[in-house]
Amino acid sequence: MTRSIKACANIACAAKEYLAFIDEFVAAVEAALSEMLHPVGGFANFNAVPILARYRDKICTFNDDIQGTAGVALAGIYGALRITRQKLSEQRFLFLGAGSAATGIAELISLAMTQEGMEPHRCAAPQMRYSTSTACS
Repeated sequence: MTRSIKACANIACAAKEYLAFIDEFVAAVEAALSEMLHPVGGFANFNAVPILARYRDKICTFNDDIQGTAGVALAGIYGALRITRQKLSEQRFLFLGAGSAATGIAELISLAMTQEGMEPHRCAAPQMRYSTSTACS
C-alpha cells in the first residue's frame, strides 16, 4: 500500500483522497483475505454509512457500531415485547445522541416495523426521536 493508515488519520484527507485510500485498503485486504468477513469499525457515522453502501455488494462486511449494536438492541426489544405482548409498531423510542449506534438501531427498528406492516414513511418520524447528549444535562 502506498499510503499508511496513520498518515491518513493524522492529516485532513479530502473526501476524494479519503475514498481512494479506503478503496486501496479494501483492495489490499480483499486480495490477501478474500474469504473472510471484513468488519468496518471505527469510522464516524458520516463516513461509515457511505462506506458500507459502497462495499455492500462487493465484499462481505459489516459495521459493528451500526449493525452489530442494532441487532443486539432489537433482540432485546423483541424479548421485552414478547413478555409484554406488545407490538414493535406501538412503541416510541428516544435516542440519546444520533451517532452510529443510535442511527443504526433506529434504521433496523424502522425496517422491523415495516415487516410488521407499518408504512415505511410512518416508522421513523412519529415513532423515534433523537436528543443531543447536552440536552439532558
